[in-house]
Amino acid sequence: MATLGLDSRKHSGVISVFNINFVKTGIFPKEYRKIIASSQDLRLASDYDDFYLASKQDAEKTLKDVQMVIKGVEDYLNSYYTDLQ
Repeated sequence: MATLGLDSRKHSGVISVFNINFVKTGIFPKEYRKIIASSQDLRLASDYDDFYLASKQDAEKTLKDVQMVIKGVEDYLNSYYTDLQ
């Protein structure tokens, strides 16, 4: 988001700005929106639901999915900064 001068103070705002400016425009695949949304849901449940425990399977799937998103963002940033030179 910093590459476009965008920011938000809330997680939900960051997710929305990311979806509008990067997923909807095709920079990142629609799958990233789903991964980020499900990861946020899991985070909210684990932070705010008193008796919620994520299963090992959910945690492992989320970790694998998020690592894919991180790799995609890293690749985008490497390309972005290479194009600036």
